[in-house]
Amino acid sequence: YRLLVEPASPEGRLPAADLLRRFDAALGRANVEYRGKRDSLRLGPPSLGVVAAASYEAYRRRRLSEGAHDSHVKTPPLTDKAAVADAFEAREEVPWPAD
Repeated sequence: YRLLVEPASPEGRLPAADLLRRFDAALGRANVEYRGKRDSLRLGPPSLGVVAAASYEAYRRRRLSEGAHDSHVKTPPLTDKAAVADAFEAREEVPWPAD
């Protein structure tokens, strides 16, 4: 899994290690299969991509200019579509924190 986040401001800093651990724990609470695969090491830890401020708004404008209807351009909270994730260029990649 790869978590993409957009800071509230250009100079915004994220507590990346804490965020990744909380994301992993939340996925584990929500999905016992995820937790089992993480515990057995069949699934690696999530990573974090920090995208530039206003990236979502740029994505939204681009989709509208391509002809998408306004009501069809939604925040992609979870997707398996590589094209959606690829639309957001990460300015920083944060791997799983070393213990």
